[in-house]
Amino acid sequence: MLTSPAKKLLLLLSFSAFLILTSCQKGVDIDLDNPPPIPEEVKDSTLLIKRIAWTYNNGKDSIVEHYSYDTINKKIILNWTDTYSDPVYPGDQSEYHNTKAELSYNSKGLLAGVVYTYPSSYVPFDYDYDKIDIRYDNDNIVQEIIVKYMPGITLSSIMNKTMLPGGGYKLEWSISDPNISEDIYYRTAVFSSDGKNIVNVEDHRLKEISPSGDPVEYKFVRTDSLVYDVNGNVTKVLTNFVNGRDNTTVDYTSYEFTGRQTKGNQLYNQRRLIMNGLADMPFGEKDEISHGVGILSFHFEYEYWQYSKYPADAAKVRMWDGAFKNFAAHPTYDNKDRLIKFSGFFVDNDLEPHEYRITYYK
Repeated sequence: MLTSPAKKLLLLLSFSAFLILTSCQKGVDIDLDNPPPIPEEVKDSTLLIKRIAWTYNNGKDSIVEHYSYDTINKKIILNWTDTYSDPVYPGDQSEYHNTKAELSYNSKGLLAGVVYTYPSSYVPFDYDYDKIDIRYDNDNIVQEIIVKYMPGITLSSIMNKTMLPGGGYKLEWSISDPNISEDIYYRTAVFSSDGKNIVNVEDHRLKEISPSGDPVEYKFVRTDSLVYDVNGNVTKVLTNFVNGRDNTTVDYTSYEFTGRQTKGNQLYNQRRLIMNGLADMPFGEKDEISHGVGILSFHFEYEYWQYSKYPADAAKVRMWDGAFKNFAAHPTYDNKDRLIKFSGFFVDNDLEPHEYRITYYK
């Protein structure tokens, strides 16, 4: 592991190269062993994040994610501690407490695999991660994600790519559990020529028994269109939802982010560093990998856009019951203008507040 300031700087030069210069899903073909010239503003090891504490349960609990960087072997090691304990089964420990994930990257700097290691005292559940493998095509676009869970269950998502006029492209994949054949999600994500996700479709097919006793398949199709400002920040997510059971269609604004800070892009950069190759994929709760790459991959829909590229000042969010809730973020900076605290939310039955607290190596 790297501990000295000189080695930290070497890390930053190696990994920040593709972090700063790669701003879209396609990415840039960068050899980490021979990185291109790095802008002066990123040659400061004080930008290297040491740990991020993420609070949940209304601030009662927190997961702390610690980072170790191994540039020689192209790996980032995540170690977690978690304060949560089950009130019904207090002897059960969180799957993130004293657990480690080793993230490996290919020669182009793209996330290629994650291997989990649990403490000997932990008894894994059926869908605790064992390992994740990620494959890309020749254009550095994700092609397949293979997730293996602890009991030996393996699920694979194959992304079928179609090139579109103007240089954009479309990815299509499905989400299903072999044990639940009557419940399938068909996914489509459309990207612009510069790699921005502009359309995200979730086509949910659910087989049920109709009131007459006959089998029937219902379609529930949600289509999200993402609106960006000139700086590449998402300002709105516009939604069209078709309910095949009720034969109804409704249009609404799911998210609206108002105002952006002009500094504090450390959470954004760290997410892109860790999830390079996947950071622009609109993974949701149903995707196997959606919680597999640490706390910056935890989200249900578009919550990570709260801090991309810079922290949003406020958000207006449509809840599951159709009501709208407002949320004000309160970013905090240190005397070096680094983001050290950011208040955000998850969309559940309510806007569940949570907070990121960032600590740097120096």
